[in-house]
Amino acid sequence: MSATVYAVPDLGISAIAKVEVPQDQLPLLVTLLEPSEVYPFKISQIASYHVADIVVEHVDGTSTHVMVRWTGDNPAAVSLDNGASFFCGGSDGFSNGALRIVHLLNKYDYQNREAGG
Repeated sequence: MSATVYAVPDLGISAIAKVEVPQDQLPLLVTLLEPSEVYPFKISQIASYHVADIVVEHVDGTSTHVMVRWTGDNPAAVSLDNGASFFCGGSDGFSNGALRIVHLLNKYDYQNREAGG
């Protein structure tokens, strides 16, 4: 799994061109991304910041692209169809899910750079 993080100065997010997610960290990130229910509110292209794109590589050679949008103190809004429809990522137990995802991606990027990657 790899990701691109987009700069969102209003949220204090810096861009990361590409970060690889460590294998042992996949379950947590998948939990935060997994579409759980249709997102009940309208996604604003201006207010619901596009914070990340994640690419999940499958063992059969296919990949799934996940768009992540910030929705405030809610689960992340995730789209598997480039923004045509959105779902709540994770569950209600993950408030501010998009920032949590971005913080994890920043952590992995830092760890990769520290390891010389």
